[in-house]
Amino acid sequence: MEILLQKVDKALAKTGIPLGNYVLNPYKGCLVGCDYCYVQYNKGIQKTKKEWGEFVFVKEKFVELLEKELMSIKDIDRVLIGSTTEVFQILEDKFNLIISSIRLLKKYNVPFVLLTKQPFVADYIQDIDYSNRNLIYITVNSEIIRKLFEKRSFPMEERIEAINKLFKNKLNVIAYIGPFFPELTDINEIFEILQGKVSKVYIEAYHPKMGNFSLIKRKLEDRQDILDILMDKHRYVSYWEKKKMEIEEINKLYNYELKFFITQYDSYY
Repeated sequence: MEILLQKVDKALAKTGIPLGNYVLNPYKGCLVGCDYCYVQYNKGIQKTKKEWGEFVFVKEKFVELLEKELMSIKDIDRVLIGSTTEVFQILEDKFNLIISSIRLLKKYNVPFVLLTKQPFVADYIQDIDYSNRNLIYITVNSEIIRKLFEKRSFPMEERIEAINKLFKNKLNVIAYIGPFFPELTDINEIFEILQGKVSKVYIEAYHPKMGNFSLIKRKLEDRQDILDILMDKHRYVSYWEKKKMEIEEINKLYNYELKFFITQYDSYY
């Protein structure tokens, strides 16, 4: 693993993403190193010529820059945290960039949406519970997905515990099942485990143009049934037409507020 420092001239970036009109990413790169992560093909990441998952840039004076911007920028509606990196890196204890950033957002009463697959966010309830517009997405999946495709993420049971803790403390939390892999993601198991721990469950379909598909194909070389779905437009579309209805039927037992994110197959081509 390589930990590097990067000089930056700003902390917040304007965005058109619906979740927030500014984004905040205190790190560049990611030590979690998920094979399916689309960020590894961003131009800035490609320019590093480094192996995905084996490096992270720590942005220097990030917290100081953020406070200056929170004082001067007048059109901040809500900040999206973690759009291009896992903000709870395994080195966060050393640098404290994300929790210091959240405390500044609290100081200036700026709401946020936070994306993470690490359970540590639940350790900071007093810091994050300051606005009813704050929203936390915690990514979950079947444990086989973590073992196959996520280099350094924490076990699913720890993420479920974090979701439960946030939910019991009345924070706005969403269990984000993503990416959903055909024949690998066990929706019955996940729904059952989440029962009573969350009210909102969002599902993102895996798309073969997401992340390092050549590596994913190698890891699934003995699962031609899955590859057949992922590599053929008609099978992919048909699979998701049926799976969506199947999941909605299963959900009648649980009554989660469901939302699906299924990218059109051709949109990446």
